[in-house]
Amino acid sequence: AVRRHADGINRVVDLAIKEQHGKVVEIRRWKVANRLDTGEALKFAHDKAFLEGCRFIPWIQMALPLRSPIQGLLHCFLALPIESRLGVHINAFFEVSSNRRELV
Repeated sequence: AVRRHADGINRVVDLAIKEQHGKVVEIRRWKVANRLDTGEALKFAHDKAFLEGCRFIPWIQMALPLRSPIQGLLHCFLALPIESRLGVHINAFFEVSSNRRELV
């Protein structure tokens, strides 16, 4: 369901991913949340782009497994070799080093 708020757009979906390994079928269930800020964070991003040439969008996605715990990773469109330490995967406009091994 997509919900619009005064300061952003939120969306939460339930996913079921079916994996088959030979005759064994496993269904993994996830809760995935998206947030696009259209309030103060968007204004900050616009100001940074204008003043410093930095460009980013105040947008984040988080994926939480509903059954077994995971070692969450950070993603900036592609997986980064950085653990989130939160038990969820997080995808966002992180500023990463040129070799994508650390956050700047």
